[in-house]
Amino acid sequence: HKAGEIRIGHDAERALVLQLDGFAATLLQAREKRMPHILCEHVYNLAQGFSAFYAALPIASEEDPDLRASRLALSAAVLKQLETGLDILGIRIPERM
Repeated sequence: HKAGEIRIGHDAERALVLQLDGFAATLLQAREKRMPHILCEHVYNLAQGFSAFYAALPIASEEDPDLRASRLALSAAVLKQLETGLDILGIRIPERM
């Protein structure tokens, strides 16, 4: 399966995209206030948001190929942001959970 253009059609998708969108502001705030826990909270909340998204909407079993590709792209964006946030915090990421 290949990732595609992200389409927002469900509340869980919208919530996840809004969380992703807040990353730059979170980084700026954490740096300006010298409070890394702000970034920790963002990463934690993003992981929770992804969990809700994953529980609410099928990805691999989605029959519509465009919708499946959209959800794969959204999942990839979340993974990249989680990896980036954890890397900034100096937290190593396990290969597999």
